[in-house]
Amino acid sequence: MGIFRGKNAKLLTMMTAIAVVIVLFYVALTKKEEEKNSQLTVEAATEVATLMDKDLDKEYPASVREVVKLYLRIITCYYNEDLEEKELVTLIDQQRALFDKELLDHNKYGDFKKRLENEISSYKSANKTVINYQINSNQSVQYWWNDGKECASIMVVVNLNGKSLNQVYEKFILRKNDNGKWKILGWQLADEDDFKSPAPAKTIAPQSSK
Repeated sequence: MGIFRGKNAKLLTMMTAIAVVIVLFYVALTKKEEEKNSQLTVEAATEVATLMDKDLDKEYPASVREVVKLYLRIITCYYNEDLEEKELVTLIDQQRALFDKELLDHNKYGDFKKRLENEISSYKSANKTVINYQINSNQSVQYWWNDGKECASIMVVVNLNGKSLNQVYEKFILRKNDNGKWKILGWQLADEDDFKSPAPAKTIAPQSSK
């Protein structure tokens, strides 16, 4: 049985010290990652709770941009979080509160919920999540009048992460209801050029009837 002496003893001490440092580093890194994941979980839970608690009768978003932003916050929770049934149903109610009556009439609750659940399931299966989104500035909002109703459009881009990073560009159309609230009438796919170089903002006044 050998005994470590001299250089061998120093080498053993050095190797032991390095091993300890590596272990401590790993423990610290793991703890930091756990704290980060825990923080993200808390933030996500807080966001879901915040959206569920919103009283849209009393604090409805005042602008086109804010309506679309709230919509995007809701769909981010759909695709990024594991929602319980009560949470999902409440968020659907909040989302549909942003819709124009015409859009609601074409998307009955039962059909809408079923399609949404299928889409959420598809996202989960593909490990696809919403990384972030960007809404064009208020200066790029287009306003016009149609059949005596004020309408508006704004461009957004949603960054998705799955097997490959991809971006979805969409143009949202909104219409102001009789209570002066902007409601989402619909949306359509757009392209990067539409987002980066939107037409100059303008307002088309209603034409007087003859």
